[in-house]
Amino acid sequence: MSAQLQTLPVRDILHRTFWIPAYQRGYRWTVRQVRDLLDDLDTFRTARARYAEEAVQRTRARDSGGSALRVFAPDPGDFYCLQPVVVSKRTLDDGTEALELIDGQQRLTTLHLLLRYLGAHDDEVPPPHTLRFETRTPAFLEALDPKTRWNEPDSFHLHGAYAEIQRWFADPNNGPGLKRRRLREAIENVLLKDGDGNTRFIWYELPDFTDLDRADRERVAAFIRLNDGKIRLTNAELIRALMLRADHFPPELVKTEQLQLTHRWDELERRLHHDPFWYFIAGAPPTSATRIDWLFRAFLQQASVQEQLQHWNITVDDSEFGTFRAFHDAFRHEAAAARGRGARSLLPTRWWKDLDTRAERLQEWFDDRVHYHLIGWWITAHMQADRTKRTDSTALMVDLLSWSTKQPHLAFEEALKTRIFNNLFPRAAKPGSREELQTFLTERLGALTYTSGGSAYLRRLLLLFNVATLLRNPTSRARFAFDLYIQQAWDIEHIHSVESSKPGNAVQRRRWLATSIEYWCGTRPTEGTAVEVSEGWSPEKPDLWSQATALWSAPAIDKGRFDALYAATLKAYGEDEARDVDHSLGNLTLLDQGTNRSYGNAVFPFKRKRILHLDQTATFVPLCTTHVFLKVYSRSGSQGMRWTTADAEAYQAAIVDGLAHFFAPGGHRPEARDA
Repeated sequence: MSAQLQTLPVRDILHRTFWIPAYQRGYRWTVRQVRDLLDDLDTFRTARARYAEEAVQRTRARDSGGSALRVFAPDPGDFYCLQPVVVSKRTLDDGTEALELIDGQQRLTTLHLLLRYLGAHDDEVPPPHTLRFETRTPAFLEALDPKTRWNEPDSFHLHGAYAEIQRWFADPNNGPGLKRRRLREAIENVLLKDGDGNTRFIWYELPDFTDLDRADRERVAAFIRLNDGKIRLTNAELIRALMLRADHFPPELVKTEQLQLTHRWDELERRLHHDPFWYFIAGAPPTSATRIDWLFRAFLQQASVQEQLQHWNITVDDSEFGTFRAFHDAFRHEAAAARGRGARSLLPTRWWKDLDTRAERLQEWFDDRVHYHLIGWWITAHMQADRTKRTDSTALMVDLLSWSTKQPHLAFEEALKTRIFNNLFPRAAKPGSREELQTFLTERLGALTYTSGGSAYLRRLLLLFNVATLLRNPTSRARFAFDLYIQQAWDIEHIHSVESSKPGNAVQRRRWLATSIEYWCGTRPTEGTAVEVSEGWSPEKPDLWSQATALWSAPAIDKGRFDALYAATLKAYGEDEARDVDHSLGNLTLLDQGTNRSYGNAVFPFKRKRILHLDQTATFVPLCTTHVFLKVYSRSGSQGMRWTTADAEAYQAAIVDGLAHFFAPGGHRPEARDA
């Protein structure tokens, strides 16, 4: 039979069974696309109602001797046309005569949900068409159990679509003038009525094929052609289609193997969408639509896989579908070789199991608290070393995976610590004992300053101090939040105010004033408003307070008056002394740019109050930064509201001690060292 192209009313497909093959992408319509469909149906409904009313008016005008009105409305024979549905006849394993859905799954699935919703409110609405999935059980679509919403991406989007249908019909802005029951009936009429004014598909049925292998090839080819230019397929979705091909499995195990692979695929996608895990392995925000693409890129970089690709003269390029083409060409070469041997290609199954094994290793590293911190620092430090370069962490992780198989668990950790040491102190031999490390670090870090170290280097060093601090406590389960750290930009903050960083323009001065006023009265003033305080409140520094509020309320900030207030504030809080320590490591800590640049070069107590407030409100602040402003590292008797030279020296000594302990053999895992 030749191919058939026609328009087919929705009513005429309700008795049919549609087969969703493995090569199809999952259900991915967003709530916006669902809403657009419902809005379009309602627009068509109201246009037809308007046409009918105007037809009555034209008749009345004609009957009274007037001329007919010219109107722009749909012809009574018009129908609302959905985008094409492409199918091919197929007999399922249980003997059911079905239509394999090659294009149109998103529309038919959404229509199925819409008809189910309408049928739940009206017994006269016929049951929707049947959808059966090669890689899913019937319960997947039938149950729509809210408890399963987060199980996998398909379930998430299905529940989101159904919830949007419910919201749309509940919204009084839709179908104005109609009660909700009447609106449902009106949409039912547009969808299912007989004759003109209904909803139809552009229906294309592929010709019948007597050669079943050719039929499968033609269906997949048609699917890829039809999706070209729409929502772009990803490398991962195309690779998934390759992996799920029936001829990759023993005939008697096709269904079982496909279901297992699909289930495992969904588990991997769920895991990769867990931000702490994603940023641990990737060290950067995702760059592709599906995060699982990262796993396939990493897989192709393995030495053993590279050897196979080179054998077949296959290169992996950086084009949009370069990863998919490498998998496709490798499978094709191996399939041809297997046919020559009269056998079935085992490469897809072997590669999938290999990839899954490596994914499990990444999960094991993530679950192990020590591996998590060592590898997390390694990936983060390299990915953030130069933000101007688009570095891909796959090569870093593949190197670690390959390297880790060559040595025992604890030996791998010690070797990675040596790599970390060499990253921070290149050209220096790693001292062997704790005492030698203490001496080395005291000398090196004592010479380090804000200007000599560079912000990128200092970020890596202070990040490691946070990691070392967390690992030093073997009973703690606390972890450094690499995901939150990577998603923000970080400054190296001077703890004690630096005179050279005095606010130098109007914006910086207003920020400094706002921070000072907030410290004194507890409320941060907003631009263009007067400072408000509670009745009976008295400021800590009345003279400074009155100067600050006067400057804040002035139309423009007088530079001379501001400089005088700034100098007086530094003196009042003991930060006017000349100090050589200003740029030393003992006066530096990690702070996110938003916070650091919001308060200008404020004095220590002002900064302290702001940062402790952030920590109390669950805003991410690195542990050691919080410790600095709590003065955890300071010796007893230290003044709580000042950051003195003694405080800075004690803090720097704590950094030296923490890193010496970390780099010492077994220092990163005290429970193993002490066993």
